[in-house]
Amino acid sequence: KSDIVVIDEAQDTPPVLAKVVADQKHQRVVVGDADQSIYGFTGATDYLSTAEADVELPLNKSWRFGPEVADVGNRFLQLLGSKDRVVGGGPASEIVDDLEAPDAILTRSNGGMIQHIVEELEKGRTVGVPKNTKSDLQSLLGHANALQKGWKVNKPHEDLAKFKTWEEFEKEAEKGNDAKLGMIK
Repeated sequence: KSDIVVIDEAQDTPPVLAKVVADQKHQRVVVGDADQSIYGFTGATDYLSTAEADVELPLNKSWRFGPEVADVGNRFLQLLGSKDRVVGGGPASEIVDDLEAPDAILTRSNGGMIQHIVEELEKGRTVGVPKNTKSDLQSLLGHANALQKGWKVNKPHEDLAKFKTWEEFEKEAEKGNDAKLGMIK
């Protein structure tokens, strides 16, 4: 038995889980950041915006970066219309703005990642991805290759699992609905 129910990353809560948490008679602690919501394409909702709370407290200090990086982040939060701001509690940082090419590109999907990899390779740049991302990308490309060749896939990649043939994938792609393809940028 527990007296407290805690849900983290509440900005990306599946509706069924939001209902389970909301129905609890225990004390509830809901943690998250609406500005970091990235799973709406899966049907996740922002439980933070609907959860009833007696007390709301900001959780906005990060020790991963210093005030200089926080300042840059806060400029973007302001441009996006967010009411929240971050505080950099880590060591001082040096902001460099005269790079010829980015050191890193962040994407929200495999489709966005593939697009950026192709663009950077076409510019003659060297591209690298984190180890786990590399294996996921290899799985995605392997599944796409198998679909194109008409092979049966025993362990389908989640982005392509709903497609039995490459033609099905192409038809969905022609509709321009990236969300149904699982390839949100």
